[in-house]
Parts: sequence; C-alpha cells; structure tokens
Amino acid sequence: MFVQTISGRIRDRDRFVREAERWPAELKPGAKGYLGCTWGIAADGTAFLAARFESADDAKHNADRPEQGEWWQQMEPALDAPEFQDCAMVDTMMGGGSDDAGFVQVIVGRVKDEAAARSTIRDAEDELRASRPDILGITMAWHGDGGGFTQLVYFRSEADARSGERDDTGSELDRRYQEMMAGEPRFIDLTDPHFD
Repeated sequence: MFVQTISGRIRDRDRFVREAERWPAELKPGAKGYLGCTWGIAADGTAFLAARFESADDAKHNADRPEQGEWWQQMEPALDAPEFQDCAMVDTMMGGGSDDAGFVQVIVGRVKDEAAARSTIRDAEDELRASRPDILGITMAWHGDGGGFTQLVYFRSEADARSGERDDTGSELDRRYQEMMAGEPRFIDLTDPHFD
C-alpha cells in the first residue's frame, strides 16, 4: 500500500470541503489502484487528507493525470502552505481503518529507530486489541526519512477514545509506545471524519 497525506491550515473551509467531496464523484473513476481516503478538519483549523493507493506507481499515475492537476489547482487555495508526505511503507493493525469511525486521531511524529518501532508495533497487535477495544483500526504511514510517520487511529467516538486513553495511560503498552518516540508528536483530531 502507498499513502499520500496532505495537511495545512485551512484558508477556505467551503472550498476544501467542496473539492474533497468532488474528487470521489468526478476523479475517482479514472484513478488506477485507488483504495480510499480519510479526510477532515480539526478544531484548530488544520485540514488533513490521506489517500491510499495499491502502489506508488498507481499514485504517480493518478498525480500525472491532467484532471488531477486541475483538481489540485482548485483545492490548493483552500490551504495555507500545504504539506505532503508520500509514504511507500505502510503498516496496518486491526484492519487498518474503519468507515464506522466517528473520530480519527492523526498522530504525526518521529521514532528513534524505525525498524525496531515497526517490529514492536507488529508484535503488539493482539495485546493492543485486547487492551484497547475502543480502537477500530490503525494505519501507520512511514515518511521514508528514517523515522518520521503519520499514524491514523480510528475510533467509534471521541468519548471512547478519551476513555481508553485514560485507562491505558501508564500501562506497559503505553510505556513501550512512549519509549519509541523521538520528541513529542503532533495530534490532529478529526471529530467529523469523512471516508471514501
């Protein structure tokens, strides 16, 4: 799987929503290898979009289409200094995500040792499933720079997420997760997530 993320401060909310909704209706039919998308706007005004493709080649094929370029010309003014991450390495847990989610927490950060972190995450899936039933699925997209990542965690509701977070704080699993981190991650909370 290949994931491309786009994030930035919202400049024109109506335009962002309009173009995010227009893409699946008008451009999706010609997008080879397209798997789906999660997008939304956080309360602090950060817009976020993550598009999934079967491969980097499929994503490039889509990016090279004239209609994709035209779509981006309409979308770009909605964002202030948009940032892109092209992630060719992607790990999923518990199915990767869920369109049933009512809350998606996006975590952008860096780990100390990417290979060790990926191994730890894979090994912890059963433990996480048992200890955090509030989590519906996780997608971890690696930036390809030796430790940077964007993680999408899907929850049924924000209340479930906050409750699970409180119950898990200080657990062995939480301790291992914190030890992997190189600095404080940034959180983008999508309280009204959209899916395609």
